[in-house]
Amino acid sequence: MRARGGFVERDGVLRPAVPYRMSHAATRPPATAPQPGADTAEFLSGARQDDGAAEAERLRGEARPDAPLAGLRVFDLTSYWAGPYASQILAWLGADVVKVESARRPDGTRVGSAYTTAADRPWERAPLFHAVNTGKRGVTIDLTHPEGVLLARRLLDVCDILVENYSPRVVERFGLLPADGERPDLITARMPAWGLTGPWRDQPGFAQNMEQATGLAYITGHPDGPPVVPRGVCDPLGGWHAAFAVLAAVWLRRRGGPGQLIEAPLLDAALNVTAAQVLDWSAHGILAGRHGNRSPSAAPQGLYPCGPDGALLALSVEDDAQWRALTSVLGAPPWPDAHELSTAEARHRAHDRVDAWLTEILASYDRTPLVLKLLSHGVPAAALTPAERALDHEQLTHRRFATTANHPVTGPVSVPGFPAPWPLTSHTEVPAPLLGQHNDDVFAGLLGLSTEELAKLADSGVVGTHPL
Repeated sequence: MRARGGFVERDGVLRPAVPYRMSHAATRPPATAPQPGADTAEFLSGARQDDGAAEAERLRGEARPDAPLAGLRVFDLTSYWAGPYASQILAWLGADVVKVESARRPDGTRVGSAYTTAADRPWERAPLFHAVNTGKRGVTIDLTHPEGVLLARRLLDVCDILVENYSPRVVERFGLLPADGERPDLITARMPAWGLTGPWRDQPGFAQNMEQATGLAYITGHPDGPPVVPRGVCDPLGGWHAAFAVLAAVWLRRRGGPGQLIEAPLLDAALNVTAAQVLDWSAHGILAGRHGNRSPSAAPQGLYPCGPDGALLALSVEDDAQWRALTSVLGAPPWPDAHELSTAEARHRAHDRVDAWLTEILASYDRTPLVLKLLSHGVPAAALTPAERALDHEQLTHRRFATTANHPVTGPVSVPGFPAPWPLTSHTEVPAPLLGQHNDDVFAGLLGLSTEELAKLADSGVVGTHPL
């Protein structure tokens, strides 16, 4: 982190740097947070021009019924979760995303499921692979074979964007990346775990490593227990940061700028999630710790058994008004100094006693109607939903969080859709591709290879539709 400049200093305080870097566009350095209304007079006087408003007006005047990235093609050399999620976002926004795997080494998530040793074509059934690869075409190219590299370079020649998330030495060994000046229009998004520079450059890494290295695991868990790895939250965060940087690069290119080499390490995305920890330590010498389900900004807060079956109720009282509403629904705690709990400071001090009271009194309530009653009184509450029931949650169902993709091997499968409903997204119901499913479409239809050429490549193992 030190070698790569992972932190920047402002006003004597350290904070994480911007989580992506571009070769031809500098990111704005952090500034001091403004006081309320500090710039009102400047805007009212017209001294500061709002270029964004003019640009938005220009775009509104254009007839663009298609998706924002329609007409762009993506060479998707990603695997596992963060990289495929970044390219999936581009597919949702209309890009033609061609996922490149190898029959010798498919995407690792293809074998990350209970189906890996059972059922027909188990490599086509892994849930995570389905979840982050919808809307893409899929081809196979063996990049360890000279013919494979030549084929990949032909495909890259007709692509606008390259996204990859391997360790730097792996991709550079393939000889696929364009040399300096070779493709000035190409947008290349590289998503190495630890970055393109520094002593850890060539180390592989996953979200769990980031969660340990950046302090997320350190603050997760109970005070008397060990750190707990959150298990994967940094993967989708890394994917979103990389996709955002690609969108910025596309916008710049459409305004006449060149392509960009984007560096969007998983490490940098994770560091930005831990910004509060860094700021607290740098500015105040406060070391964040583990507090279980409790919060410094809410009391009481926790998970409480509710009802005779002991199903869990999540509860968070953020202010004094919510505490009064909670006691209005449940009745005041039965100890003499209960009135002293009217302040947040007092409730934090008495958190153990309040938890004991809640555990006792909630045992006599039916969880579902109680949640509704608490919410109607303005108290944040929810029934804890097991993961296997998440797709049945009434709010997610109403919001159409999941969509159904009809996969040729698994049949209908529920997958997450675009998380911000918008009419210009596309491909949301196109299932994840089979291994090498679109070899003919891409290599023959797009690149013009003959039947004989494709057969030769298949015989030599450069392309294929089954894992070797």
